[in-house]
Amino acid sequence: KGTLTDQGGEGTVIGRLEWLRRGDGAKVLAGMSASFNDGSAVLNPAIRAPLVLDKGVHQFQAGAHLTLAMGRLTYLAEVDHVRARSKADGGRGRALASYQQLSLLARQGMELQLFHEYLDPDLQLMNGYFQRIGASVEIYPWDYTELKVSGRRTFAPAGSPLAGLAEVFVMAHLFF
Repeated sequence: KGTLTDQGGEGTVIGRLEWLRRGDGAKVLAGMSASFNDGSAVLNPAIRAPLVLDKGVHQFQAGAHLTLAMGRLTYLAEVDHVRARSKADGGRGRALASYQQLSLLARQGMELQLFHEYLDPDLQLMNGYFQRIGASVEIYPWDYTELKVSGRRTFAPAGSPLAGLAEVFVMAHLFF
């Protein structure tokens, strides 16, 4: 147990493989993971296809991730593909999600970030996707304290309620 889709009595099978390389000034971490669940009563939240859940859902998720670090710069990337099939009526859903982030440690206690998100919650629809770009500043003024200001803009097909959405987040995070 322990994954979002692990609601069945049989559990979830999870596998992960990573490769780490540390060299002069550069570090690379690359990997992939997959999980399988055959009987979940809860659909992965990335999928928005209308599926009948009363007899459970067969779900498979696979993804790849990459981290490159050089000096004060770090690049993170992940892409995930999710497939689900209703055990009640055979209905299917597929989703694709990706995230990229470039971080700069400007100075001790201050990090600047640029990011890009992409989500297509129903790959069978031609216009159901959206993507976001954004930036944030994270400041750690005292031990166990983070202050973060983040802004992002959402791009989606015309007519989508998400098209043109602009957001600003201000967060104070206390670590215990």
